[in-house]
Amino acid sequence: MKTIADYDQEIRQNPNDARLYNDRGSTYAKQTDDKKAIADFTKAIEIDPNFMDPYYNRGVAYYNTYDFDRAIADFTKATQLDPNEAEIYFFRGIVYSTAKGDMEKALTDFGQTIKINPDHTLAYYKRGFVYYVLKNHDRAIADYDQVIRLDPNNQTIYVDRGNAFRDKGDKDKAITDYNHAIQINPNNALAYFNRSLANGIGDSNISSIEQAITDCETALRLGLNDAFIGAAKGFLEANRKKLLARKGIDESLKKLRGE
Repeated sequence: MKTIADYDQEIRQNPNDARLYNDRGSTYAKQTDDKKAIADFTKAIEIDPNFMDPYYNRGVAYYNTYDFDRAIADFTKATQLDPNEAEIYFFRGIVYSTAKGDMEKALTDFGQTIKINPDHTLAYYKRGFVYYVLKNHDRAIADYDQVIRLDPNNQTIYVDRGNAFRDKGDKDKAITDYNHAIQINPNNALAYFNRSLANGIGDSNISSIEQAITDCETALRLGLNDAFIGAAKGFLEANRKKLLARKGIDESLKKLRGE
């Protein structure tokens, strides 16, 4: 692998070679020196304005430095130069969804990524998450299904699909997915916590509430020290007390009635 010093020497010998500046910029980027990376990508573009790679690479560097509008502009130029490169659309979709909040444009870009590369696992995952945010649970689940097809041992996707099933109101399928995530990784704190929500929220079954409390305790023990978890555990414990009290009242009434 070439070092910065290697590229410095080659550039001195070939100062008009755009690929050398692009490659040195990529090396700087790997070293997280985005400022120098951007300078090299810009020089490569000045030498060869039709060279796609430095536009894409500079777009990534701009994204890393929170210059999102310039990142989008570079990705857009890169798609014009090479409309069949899936990663450009994917990364622009990331910027739209995570930095700009433009979910519709993100969906378009992730869709184009998948059209070019039908086995792009991360594009399905990111598009599924956007659908989940938009509360389109059926489409989110469909994309998560594709992720599982391509990566069946991915514990995270089972939690995410479980959340979509839970929010859709399909408790049984949600719990099945959380169980699968825990089977893959018994230390998956998020799987325990989300299973506790599926079991406990809105449930009037004492055994389900008790399982939910146990899952909250497990999530806390595994290091998921979120204040919301403690609040959820408190809510579940209060709900259990109410259910137990109601059960005691019902049993007392039955005795009075001679049942």
